[in-house]
Amino acid sequence: MSSHQKAQNRFDTSEANIWFDEFIGQLKADQLALQKDVARPEKEQIYQDLIFGDGVEMAMMVRSTSTAQVVKYIVLNFIGNLQVRKADFTRLAFDLTNDKVLVWAEIDEDDISTEGNIVLAAAETNAKFYENTGICIESTIVENSDGLDVPRHYTELEIVTE
Repeated sequence: MSSHQKAQNRFDTSEANIWFDEFIGQLKADQLALQKDVARPEKEQIYQDLIFGDGVEMAMMVRSTSTAQVVKYIVLNFIGNLQVRKADFTRLAFDLTNDKVLVWAEIDEDDISTEGNIVLAAAETNAKFYENTGICIESTIVENSDGLDVPRHYTELEIVTE
């Protein structure tokens, strides 16, 4: 059996058929919503760009959507690394730039262990994601005795203690 035949057979499965049926069904539902003028503006814009060929807009939308997904995994990986290392920060906040996930972490006075764990968690996450995404974690670590507020452009995570 040739590699071409193997590739064709891979798509001749009930799982692939279900996926295609659902995909086509969603396209038909979108078509109806667009024709009845009840589609969400974002969805209308997507189809406008697809149908009328605004390649730059489509590329920007795809990049934005894919970056959001990648950043989600980067942040979750970083938080998971913090948990594994038992980093005992008092406050944690995030901000995003085009190529960085900025971390603002507040720790207790002279807590060298937590400071090291935050640095190592960022290094582990960067080692896992940077080469393929070009996005890295960059952290700022302050001590609670510094009395600094989380910068306004950061989003602070709410820490739930048990």
